[in-house]
Amino acid sequence: MKITLRKANAVQALINEAINGLEQTRTVTLNEFQDVNTQVDAARDVFWKNHAIRNSLQMALYEIRKKVANANAASGINDMLATVAYLDKQIGNMNTLISSGPRTDIDVVEGRLKKVREASADNYMYGRHEEVKTSIFDQSEIDGFKKTLGDHRKEKQALQDQLLEKNVQTHIELESSTAAFLQTLDIL
Repeated sequence: MKITLRKANAVQALINEAINGLEQTRTVTLNEFQDVNTQVDAARDVFWKNHAIRNSLQMALYEIRKKVANANAASGINDMLATVAYLDKQIGNMNTLISSGPRTDIDVVEGRLKKVREASADNYMYGRHEEVKTSIFDQSEIDGFKKTLGDHRKEKQALQDQLLEKNVQTHIELESSTAAFLQTLDIL
């Protein structure tokens, strides 16, 4: 059975949900009115049935993962994902640089520093030391960061559009036994 990479992603999520939903109780609580052997045997039956289903689901999950990984490599999706991750980091970096804002006018900085120098010694007695902070970037650099940020966002969006297209166009072939098993569980 052929499925798209997009469908494969949804199937993997459903498989994980099914695995997490399986009861894996390894103990049984008994009271004085129950037959011990009947209760333990019933709990064991449920455990081993679910254990077998869990193993089959995990085998199907990793079969799909391997085929998706191979398809991603063959179709260039891995490279595109790496570029998207790079752009995410660059976008974060540009946002950090932009948040610095432009540096304060030099005359203002020098005026503030002069005021600090001329302050009375009383200000320093209590451990107060005045400082003047300013960004190191001028407005043209901030504008450049904003342009670069916009360019990175456009490039990322274009790549994400291409990824969506490739995920719909690229198919993997499931083993017939895997497809039949997943269909019995209403996953496919």
